[in-house]
Amino acid sequence: MSKRIEILRSFYDDIDEDSRLNRSRQGQLEYITTMNYIHRYAKTGAKILEIGAGTGRYSIALAKEGYNVTAVELVESNLEVLKTTASALKILFPIREMH
Repeated sequence: MSKRIEILRSFYDDIDEDSRLNRSRQGQLEYITTMNYIHRYAKTGAKILEIGAGTGRYSIALAKEGYNVTAVELVESNLEVLKTTASALKILFPIREMH
């Protein structure tokens, strides 16, 4: 594994990605703004590839709304949260690990 990937994994392992978009006004604004742009430019049912999906906040919300989502994530702990959450909500979409 490359040193860059190890650095990225180490950095994101120390961040609470699962609540990042909820715990601050900036995070909430980021989420609302991003979703607004997605809704404006992508029709329901459109294919969306989320690279760096984190714990799946966007991927899961968009899959619930009928978008055809594929989520890709590098950090294994985030990937496990994403898979567990999607499974618990009975949302099925491709989830891939970056190598």
